Amino acid sequence: MSNPEQMKLISVEALRQLGLIQEMNRRLLHPLGIALTIVMNPGGPNQLAFVDHRDVQGGVRIGGQDPVTAQEIAVAVDDLLIDRSGIRNAKYGWVIQPPSTVGRPAGAYPGELDCT
Repeated sequence: MSNPEQMKLISVEALRQLGLIQEMNRRLLHPLGIALTIVMNPGGPNQLAFVDHRDVQGGVRIGGQDPVTAQEIAVAVDDLLIDRSGIRNAKYGWVIQPPSTVGRPAGAYPGELDCT
């Protein structure tokens, strides 16, 4: 699905509230020296931006947040993944898509959504 008018979009605020921005940063991007951040636009919608910290040895880390809150967010995202894992595994035979399955024709799995 490449037509933006047909896409069901999620807001930046919803991503933040779900804890997905924190966990994408903590689990994947920060170790690589990249940070996904929210750019606040007072007159319009907030936007996501990637910040390049690849020149920082060891990558970057989350700071300025209560560790209990960070732990609660991490657990909530784990719970979201667990909730969806059974369905994905039953439907596709995997939870995280193996590279060998990329490029299969749309409809290779019953009821699948083509996100190309």
